[in-house]
Amino acid sequence: MLDNKVTIDRMSYHPFGKSASLVTDFLDTIYNRSLVTINIDNADSITVINKSNGKTGVFEGARLKDLTDALAFTPSHPVTFHDDNDYSVQYVLNIQYKDGSSEELSIVKCPAILYKNQYLSVDLYALELIQEEVDN
Repeated sequence: MLDNKVTIDRMSYHPFGKSASLVTDFLDTIYNRSLVTINIDNADSITVINKSNGKTGVFEGARLKDLTDALAFTPSHPVTFHDDNDYSVQYVLNIQYKDGSSEELSIVKCPAILYKNQYLSVDLYALELIQEEVDN
């Protein structure tokens, strides 16, 4: 943004009035294309394993609701790794669903969660809940 103008695809806009809404609509379209919602609200329980010390914790009832709400905090952003150490798994979540199926998710150190083959940002409250449960 120079001289009170924004240039997008060789078109210049002044960030006032209608031009401002065109710019924000364009950015919103780009931004929201890469956002993902984690859908685990039908979980029956989640067992979390701390990979460094082997401790486990089980989330059920109200604690499960707190964790699933935090993990499904919408939306999650794709994560860019800057260091190979960022890829190392810190926690493994084994999710048991009400229909009898299960799924395993990993949280890596940067922190990010591996969900549907994509690394996504983790809500810090979810990470705090997990740490309280398995790191004490």
